[in-house]
Amino acid sequence: MKIKNLTLKNIGPFREAYLEFPQEHDANGKLPVTIITGENGTGKSVIIDAIRLLLNSESKIGRNIVSNPNDFKMKMELDEQYITTSKFDGKKILTNSKIWKFFTNNSKERKYPNWIVDYWNSNLSTDSFQIDNLSSIVIQKALLGSLDGESSNVQLTNFICSVDYLRSSENDKEAETGKYVYELIKEIINECLIDGEFLNVRRQTLSPAISVKGSEVTLDKLSSGNLLLIERLIGLLQRMYSICMLNNRPIQEMTQIEGILLIDEIENHLHPQWQRRIVTILQDIFPNLQIIMTTHSPFVVSSVDNAKIYVCESKVEYAIVREMTDDYSNLPVDEVLASDVFGVSPFAIKISEIQEQRVAAIKSGDTAKAKELGDKLVAMNRNAFGFINLKETLNASKNEAY
Repeated sequence: MKIKNLTLKNIGPFREAYLEFPQEHDANGKLPVTIITGENGTGKSVIIDAIRLLLNSESKIGRNIVSNPNDFKMKMELDEQYITTSKFDGKKILTNSKIWKFFTNNSKERKYPNWIVDYWNSNLSTDSFQIDNLSSIVIQKALLGSLDGESSNVQLTNFICSVDYLRSSENDKEAETGKYVYELIKEIINECLIDGEFLNVRRQTLSPAISVKGSEVTLDKLSSGNLLLIERLIGLLQRMYSICMLNNRPIQEMTQIEGILLIDEIENHLHPQWQRRIVTILQDIFPNLQIIMTTHSPFVVSSVDNAKIYVCESKVEYAIVREMTDDYSNLPVDEVLASDVFGVSPFAIKISEIQEQRVAAIKSGDTAKAKELGDKLVAMNRNAFGFINLKETLNASKNEAY
């Protein structure tokens, strides 16, 4: 299941907005990521919320995104079907979607999908990691709450410990399943740690053990950034595990399941090196997910190869969204940082001011002033600004040669 396009009218700050999303894998076998960026208040998260509501009108978004109840539209083309809004009663948006049947607790309406949808925000779980006993993994609830952005430390611990228990089963099929999923958990946790690795599950205490810089710790001792990645990735893995079990699919196909992953500003807890790595980790482990994400981070924008990039822009009373893939895709981070969207110089404020003064002097024809300011820049940072006096250096070398 993939989204082809999204149309909005009078939703959030948008009078009108239209986005198309990549459908096919690129030459490297990866499904291109869609990145939505822009300043605060320009509607990035509104786009994600609109998709969530179209997939499941019961999704928890905590706000009303309809700006004109008498004239609005949310329409999404999804594979071979359209999902559209039908009405808004002042509190709830209703759609013609049949996908809601995958999210309901009503056993008469319940169907089991062969695809995945998931939503990540930057909120960390606050419940305890400690469990007193194992409880079975309820695979029938695979998608319940998946578009609400909620996660649970108890469920995380229980899933890891249950898989560890399963691999020691005397039933060959159960043991094979447990061993396969356990190795995936181990791989994911190791990918989420720089100076650490997953050790094992302490069965007496029902707690996963992690080695960090040679010291054994429990999950709750990890940094917020590491925990966020582990929570989200293993939560996604658990949904894929459940879908395989519900549809009697070979467990070896688990990470190949297709689906949609919506991510809203996950960089909030992440060091820049993790901001650069997270999408690559996702694509390597789950290559068939259609990832649609918002971000404020130039590190995210610059780290994703061949991304489709949309920029939300404020027009005072409303906002627009523009595709700017050709302007931002595959740029180095310093150029993204200095672009119109981010507008931040990679240098300190004083150096940036001198740079601006030098550019103004050059434009006005004041060569003496431009040279004086250029010499200041070279003196402050020769590695970065040595090129300014390159012409004089080359001429001096040429004269010495004669």
